[in-house]
Amino acid sequence: MTLVLIIALILSAITKQFIEVIVIAIIILFNVTVGVTQEYHSESSMQALQSMSAPKATIIRNKEVASYDTKFVVPGDIIKIRDGDQIAADMRVLHATNLELDESMLTGESVPVSKNAHTREALDEPLGDRKNMLYKNTIVKQG
Repeated sequence: MTLVLIIALILSAITKQFIEVIVIAIIILFNVTVGVTQEYHSESSMQALQSMSAPKATIIRNKEVASYDTKFVVPGDIIKIRDGDQIAADMRVLHATNLELDESMLTGESVPVSKNAHTREALDEPLGDRKNMLYKNTIVKQG
């Protein structure tokens, strides 16, 4: 739309219709100002949403408990999970009480899957059948 207005501005200037040149120039400035303002606000909103939706993990390192972004989870970390948490990384269950996860994104099952720390599977056990493993991005339903 701005390009069409600029062409109209040039044609008006060539034909020496100066009032129309001024009006079109004001419209172009208004249009650009509104566009820049909206772009700025949408970028600010996107950054705010991304910071709000960045998943956090409660990690125990060196006997200290702290909350970190999931991108800082490393092998060897002990992660505390609660109802509603999104699993930050693939991990093995060390201790659990009535732990159930929604693994529907992995398995397609709509029923939560029970997990515990006591089950030991054979090395060739399919991933979906491993009851002592939690997988990234699954959701804790209970436990």
